Parts: sequence; C-alpha cells; structure tokens
Amino acid sequence: MRRPAVRDWRRAGVVVLVAAPLVAAVVAGQGNPLESFAQDGGGAWVVSPSQGLVTLIDGPSEELVASVRVPGSENGLTVTQAESSAYVADQTAGTVTHVDGATYDVSAPVLLGSPGAALHVLQGGGEVVVVDSGRRTAVRVDARTLAVLDQVSLAAAPGPGQSVVDADGRLWVVDAERGGLTWFDTAKHVDADAADAGTRLVLVRDRPVLVDIAAAQVRPVGPTGRVGAATCLDVRPDDEVQVLGSRNGDDVFAAVSATGTVVVAGVGRDDCRRVIGVADPGTATFGPLAQSGRFVFVPDVASGRTSVIDTARDVVVTTFDLTDPGHRVELIAKDGLVFYNDLDGAEAGVLTLDGTTWRVSESLQKYDPDTGAPAVLAPQDAPAAAQPAPQVPGDEPAAPAQAPPTTPTTPPADAAAPPARGIPASTTPVDRPPPTTPPPSDPDEPPVVGNLVIEPAVPALGSSVTFAAAVDNAAGATWEWTLSVASGPQVTTSTQASGFTTTLPTDVGTDFLVELTVSGPGGTSTGAPLAFSASDPFALAITSLTSDAAEYQPLTTAVITPVVQGAGPGATWTWDVTRDGAPFDPQSTPGPGEQLQMSVDVDADLVSQFRVTLTVTDGMRSDTASVDFAGKYVCYLAVEESVDLRSGSGGLNVSAFDCVGDAHATISYPGWITGPATLDIGPSGPTWADFVVSGMPPVDGTSADAIVVTLESTPVLTYPIDVIANLPPVSVNGYTVCVPDTANGRVQFLASFDDGDLDTLDVVVTVNGQSLTLQNGSSAPTLFGEYLPIASLGAATTWTVQATDSSGASSAVVNGSDQWNCW
Repeated sequence: MRRPAVRDWRRAGVVVLVAAPLVAAVVAGQGNPLESFAQDGGGAWVVSPSQGLVTLIDGPSEELVASVRVPGSENGLTVTQAESSAYVADQTAGTVTHVDGATYDVSAPVLLGSPGAALHVLQGGGEVVVVDSGRRTAVRVDARTLAVLDQVSLAAAPGPGQSVVDADGRLWVVDAERGGLTWFDTAKHVDADAADAGTRLVLVRDRPVLVDIAAAQVRPVGPTGRVGAATCLDVRPDDEVQVLGSRNGDDVFAAVSATGTVVVAGVGRDDCRRVIGVADPGTATFGPLAQSGRFVFVPDVASGRTSVIDTARDVVVTTFDLTDPGHRVELIAKDGLVFYNDLDGAEAGVLTLDGTTWRVSESLQKYDPDTGAPAVLAPQDAPAAAQPAPQVPGDEPAAPAQAPPTTPTTPPADAAAPPARGIPASTTPVDRPPPTTPPPSDPDEPPVVGNLVIEPAVPALGSSVTFAAAVDNAAGATWEWTLSVASGPQVTTSTQASGFTTTLPTDVGTDFLVELTVSGPGGTSTGAPLAFSASDPFALAITSLTSDAAEYQPLTTAVITPVVQGAGPGATWTWDVTRDGAPFDPQSTPGPGEQLQMSVDVDADLVSQFRVTLTVTDGMRSDTASVDFAGKYVCYLAVEESVDLRSGSGGLNVSAFDCVGDAHATISYPGWITGPATLDIGPSGPTWADFVVSGMPPVDGTSADAIVVTLESTPVLTYPIDVIANLPPVSVNGYTVCVPDTANGRVQFLASFDDGDLDTLDVVVTVNGQSLTLQNGSSAPTLFGEYLPIASLGAATTWTVQATDSSGASSAVVNGSDQWNCW
C-alpha cells in the first residue's frame, strides 16, 4: 500500500552490454615515430563527423600524427580526451569506442546507450561514466576496456550541459524534462527543488555549480548536495548563452550572443560587475568556450572568429579567424595548448602561448576535402582491422583480429609546401593576422604598471599565493612589492621582478592588500593596489542541518542532525526552537556534535510550522543555521502502489484513515488512460476505481507515477500510482544479419529486439519455409541468435524475423537478405 511519502530509490543491477558487429579500420601515418610519440604529451584527438574520422594532432610539433576510421553517421560523433587516448561516442548508434593513444588501437564499439539519444562520456576522480538520456541511466565503465562495472537509474534525462563528474568521482545531473538535481556518492540522492528543467551544471575548480539562466543566478553545490546561496548572473531568461566554469578561480563565464559580451559571475560572492566586449550586439552566435590558464577562448560561429580574453585584465588580447563563417569550431584546452577543430570542414590546428602572446599554427588538413582521403596514410602493406564475428550471448566471443602497429614516417621537407600540411591544399587557407609586437622600451620614460594579478583568484589562508603584473618600460627597473593586511599591518615585502610567491598567514584575518612600485631610469610608478579576500579553511561552519522528515504526526520524534566543521572542543552549541513563531521547549539538550531529538506537539485540527536553529560559537568565530518542518494531524489515504493494465483495463482499492466523514479525492491521468475524475471514500471500507487503456502507452512495462490521486485536505496530499501497460516488441534499428560458420556447415542468424519483458520474448526466424526460435542471454538481452545447417537453407536468399511478447503482441516483420554470402 502507498502512503504520501518519498519512495525508496530502486538501485539497478549491473548490466553488461555487447556491441553489435562493426568494422573499425586504423590509419596511422606520417609524423613522429610511434615509439617516440607514445612517451610524449601535448596531443589531442579531433573528429571529422562527416568522414567518420578521428585524427591525432601533436601540439608541440604542430603536426598530424595518426587518423582512425570509426563507424558512425554524419554529425553523430563526439570525442572525449583521455590523456593521450580518447573515447569516441556515436550518438546515432548509442556506442562508445576507445582509441589508444600509444598504439592507435581501436576497440570494438560498445553499446552503452540508446540509439539516437544524447550520450555523454564524463570523467572525474578516476571514474569514466557514460550517461544515456534516452534510457535515463548511467553506467560506470572500465577506462580502457569499456566493460560495464555498474549501472544506475537516474530517473532523469539530462540535456547538453546538465551532467558532470566532480574531482571525487561523484556524478551530478539535472533533469531537462522535469528539473531537479540528482547525484551519486555511495548512494543516490535527489533534490527535486534544487534546479528547474533549464538549469545547467558546470565545474568550478572541479566542483559542481548550478547555473540558472531563467533566474539569472548561480549556486554552488557542496559534496553532500547542499545548495549554497544564490549569487547574480547578469543575463536575461531568453538570452542564448554559452557557460563555462573556471578551472582556477571562483567564477562562471557566460558568453551572451545578443549583446556580444562575456559576463563573469562570482561563485559564493554577489559580484556581476565584470563584462568583456567580444562582438557587436546582435551579430554573434557564440559556441562552447574553453579556458587555458587565465585565458578564456570565445568562438563566434557567425564570423568564424575566436577571441582570446585575458581574465586578469578582462580584455580581448587577440582574435583568430579559425574557420569559415557558419562553421562550428571545437576548442580543446589541453597540456597548456588549445587545439581547434572545424567540425564542418577539413581544417584543424594549434594555438600556442608564446611568452605573453597567443599564436596560431599553420592550418592542418585532416582529410582531402575533395576525396575524403585522410591526411596521414597507413603503409600499403598494413592490413585493415578484421571485423569481429557476431556472437550469441552466452558464447565465448572471438578475439578480433587487429592491424599490427606501424611506424609512421616523416614526409620530406619542402620549402615550397603550402600552408595546409599533410595533404596538398586545394583551397586557399584562411588569412591569419600577424602577432602584435610590444613597443620598444624608452629609458627616458617612467615604467607603466598594469593591473596586478593574483593566482589563484581566491587563495586560502595558510596556502601559497602568487602575484604578478604586466609592466611596460621596465628595463633596468627595480620592483617593490608590499603585502599588507587590509586593516594596515604589513605582512611581507619582495623585490622580485615580474612577480613573487608567498604563503598567506592564518592569524591576521582574511582581507589583504597588495601594492607594487616600479622604479626605472626615467622615474617611478605605482600601480593601483589590489584588494582581495582569502578563504579560510579553518573557518567554523555549519555545513548541514537536516531533519529526518519534512512533516511529523503529533507526539512523534523529530531528529535534527548537524554537520559542523572547524568547531573546537571548547565550542558552545545553542539550540533554539519555535512553533508558529513562538518559543517551543524541545525538552532535550544535546551535547556538542550530538543530534537534537524532540517530540512534536500539535494542537488538534491544526498544522504547525517548526523552526530549529543552531548557533555554534568558538571564540570569535560563530555560525548559525536553521531547518524547518511541519507537524500536523493528517487525514490520509492508503492506495495500492501500482495497477496492472496489460490486459487493457484494471483497477485498485483506495481507503481513507483518520478522516472525519467522507474523504474527497480527484484523479488525474495521462492522455492514454481514462477513469473516474473523482472519488468519495467513506470511513467504512475501501472504494474501488476502474481504469481503461484508451491510447498508446509511452513505454512497455511500468510508467512511474502515471496516475495521481489527490486528497482534498489541508495540506493537499498526492498519491502517485505506477501503471503497468503493454507495448508490442520493437526491432532495434531493423537489425538482422547472418554470419557464416562454414567449418561446421552452418549459418548463424542474429536479430535485435527490445521489449519490457525480454525474458519471455519469442523471436522466430523464417527461412526456406522453416521456422526457428532464436535464443538470447543475460549478457546482451536484446540480441537473439541461433544456427541452421547450410543444407537446410536451399536456394533461399532472404529471411524474416518477428518477435511476440508474453501478452501476445507482435512486432513488425523484419526482413533480412544474404548480402554477406553466408551460404
């Protein structure tokens, strides 16, 4: 029976998935020798979706190193970097492939998602997680083999920018359909009110932050899921915005296409003053941002131009025309370099910081735009990777044949080679603006001191902090740095040129001031002082104060649990409780660090609001937190948890308890179910409600919370009911193949079907007038297969397959043909 309470989350069991047979060919080629490159860093894999090609670029040499052919359809491929290797996700097929950066080996594609649904490959804390928005699940996989280690139900369908894995390996997702925040540590947690359906998730210093465009605010999320205070984000609800969390500061960068600007939102501080102009208002269509050090890269799809922002000065320091207007550009910040990739064309390249100036490499062509041939080719005698034979689940899979590794060769130098390297260029490369040259130093003029820079942006007391400044005309000058407490006392000084590093003291407060004076032959200049605040890792904080329920019946016990950091053994803990705003005696006094357990006292026929406040004080440090809950007499219903409508109709009993007279309830349905709109439930016994399936159910099996019974009470109580309905089986992408087994004189027939009850699915192949039931196994529940002797197939060249479920519903007939000459 179901009462109005939060349901326990049902933890999914481990599921192992098997990839459908696909062909993977490797093309390794010119550039650094394989043995040498395998030991070097500074490389990135870039994708050419229309060619099914993934290409490795060596950043230091600015050369193409290898190309890998992967199965896939146009615009369905994405690449996730994994040190020197990569994961290639095919959104159309729902598969993920691992590409080894040391050997260029390509794994067989592994079916880890729903074909056609959004597939996100995430990394963090040593974990690799694949999120499938179609099935609303996530799988944790082995980083190299892609073997499924665990699978969990999300009950959420995150969209782009709504799933992250933090530095500790926790998965965080926002549901793009209904809103709410879900996260996993040792268990699953859900906060339905933490985010709306349009809220995005970014990592700031590898920690999750909620970015709510509609509400124009950002909110940090603690490791326990506690959402911090909201701070401003200077955007409008209808703005088209690209957001990026800072790697090294407490900031969120938001590129607003309508205004052509990048606004900076502080995390944990209400600061929206910073704004950088990038393009004219109304002319830009910004793409995904990237960050390398203190520089943020902002691509504009409309113009093909990428702007580089120095966040220490909040100015655009240079721009690059990387692609043709209208082409999507992918920016990958890795190993101190930024790789660019034209997703709609053949060009890619490397952006390198040369001193204080970013420069762009010559254009690299991934493939010939006329023929589609990869720019780096395998030696002629290198065999292609063999296609693995499909296996019936339960059989031992055969090891796929692989092409032996080859040693790439370096092409001969050619002084007259065109700018696009790797293959002869048939198009004119995009013009690149020359790098700017700083003006020469003038000894007769005083130095010019620019803005002071701090790294990290929010340092911690007791930790290292570095100060720097850009100073013009500083030849032969002396530098005088002074770090002081904001209230006046000096902390330290330095005469180090360009910058210096020190450790912040822990006993003088959190507010500081740094100043710089530079004296040269032409005079002395003092820069604008930089005031900053440090975080205090030793600060006293109540990080969590929670009740074990949101509401309590009279005379039941409420348990309030505090989580406090930084409180010493001599700290005082003060509890204060109010009921409907008036003082209330909890009749218990817990010790420091202990739970408060109090009896909830409520007058008859009333609803009371309780607030428990805890104040912890340790010397001069103090923090306060509160938690609210309700106490009330409840007239409630007892409703069965689910109703089975697989036969087309069914019903359930609804009973009322602790109600005065009849209880009145309303019932809401999805469009595919009809039933009574209201129920009057008397105190003498249960009331029966009938339901009929009048349309097409959305899923085969259980539709969670499809029917909702609402009790007209104060407060209003709702009772969601799961509905079990039936849909006929469906073919998975019309998949059916034959595989020859000539050594044993037989042919294997394979087909893939999906259904809510795969264990009872009857899959039958018909060929040459005979029918055969295909078998499946637990390792790949949607894949069915069986063998037939070649002699029994006669002159047939086609076959059909159809699946029927336990309720008698049949799939459409799937036709197969002997295109591989199986017999």
